[in-house]
Amino acid sequence: MRPGDAKPSMFTIALVFLGAIVFVSCKESIHTADALAQTDSIATQVIHNMRGSQTEYGRVRIRFEAPLMESYSLLKEPFEIFPQGIKVITYTPEGVMETEVTANSAIHKKGKSERWEAYGNVVHKNFLEESTLETDTLYWDQAQGRIYTHVFIKQYSPKFLVQGFGMEADEQATKVRVFKAFDNYGVLERDTLSTRPEADSLYKK
Repeated sequence: MRPGDAKPSMFTIALVFLGAIVFVSCKESIHTADALAQTDSIATQVIHNMRGSQTEYGRVRIRFEAPLMESYSLLKEPFEIFPQGIKVITYTPEGVMETEVTANSAIHKKGKSERWEAYGNVVHKNFLEESTLETDTLYWDQAQGRIYTHVFIKQYSPKFLVQGFGMEADEQATKVRVFKAFDNYGVLERDTLSTRPEADSLYKK
């Protein structure tokens, strides 16, 4: 500052400082507004240690539990995800435990056709048939009452062993149709196919 120049008053400095605060605040508000505009991508419900059931004529038909459930209900096609695994148990109309399905993760799509998708170490046990079906990806069309997949499957019981690529069956996996079955003397331990291609068109009736 040259001699004779007037020093900026404290009032002027305060105005400049206040203007900077207002600018920063407005900028932060814009970012906040942008984030709020994306509410459809935010989970509308999060449940830890989830347990639930579905009943029919007063009897429990399905029980399910999961360490974590996240619901995205504001999307055009809402869904629920179970990123830490899930267990689903079904019962006969008489109340006898019939099947159990476990998986590392799952998605419940609630659009036009309600569907479940299970991924990673999927195990489907039928206690009445004493059979077990193992795969890495399993789709459950709840409306049509069928399960299907496009990847490697292995189903076994004390009486039989079936394995191959791609299958569809009833929900209880009592009537399984394997699309590409192969020699049952060897057992495939790992399937290298992708777990998430769109395979609906291959298995729709």
